[in-house]
Amino acid sequence: DNIQSEIAKTTELGLDIGLFKRLTLSLTYYNTRTEGALFTPPQAPTTGLAAQEDNVGEILNKGYEIALSASIISNEKHRLNGRVSYNYNENEVVSTGGAPEFSVGGFSFLGSFVKEGQPLGYLRGAKVVSGDDGYEVERNAYLGTTFSPTFGTFGLDYTWNNKLTLFLNGDYQYGGQGVNVDDVLRYFGGVNDEDRFPQEVIDGGITSFFDLAGYWVEDANYVKVRTIGAEYNFGSFMDSRVKNLRIGF
Repeated sequence: DNIQSEIAKTTELGLDIGLFKRLTLSLTYYNTRTEGALFTPPQAPTTGLAAQEDNVGEILNKGYEIALSASIISNEKHRLNGRVSYNYNENEVVSTGGAPEFSVGGFSFLGSFVKEGQPLGYLRGAKVVSGDDGYEVERNAYLGTTFSPTFGTFGLDYTWNNKLTLFLNGDYQYGGQGVNVDDVLRYFGGVNDEDRFPQEVIDGGITSFFDLAGYWVEDANYVKVRTIGAEYNFGSFMDSRVKNLRIGF
């Protein structure tokens, strides 16, 4: 009965600069603090109660965005425009209302957890490290963040004679990690993909699937072209009975 909406308080500073009638540069800094964040922390076992949602969290997101758009070519026949953006975001769970670290998804041996001082939903599990006596296992180690701190977009469009238009747009991210769930399920299904685990680690005596959890975590970096398209404007024809015809792919 006491659950309320999450409240986000944001401070944002921005600057837009136009240069030479061809370049537009945008700079933005933001600092957002979400108070009363809805978490589902576990209850103390002695209460006999199941976990339930409550306004116990506080989350910080701060970072900046740089966006640049440019008119590369601009004349009667040709127009070429480009744009690119770069974002950096720092995510941190500032408070869990006193609740101990708890899972919000994933496998029991390798999941996403909430803990004060860490990114929301960070990955935790066993990690193989090199020691003085060979390889050893670090329990409940930090394995990565599902939040990619660096990301952005890009695009390009070209127009010829106000009739033919070609365009492309995409996005990218860098610095985040994810669990290769497909390969985990393949392993449980009896398919052991080669080169998943380093041979020197296996030779060192670490063969438990759960001890090797960290090797299922992979970088989630990518550059994706989302759309490539073309459009041609035929204008009017048939004595203007067809006033305008555009065909695009």
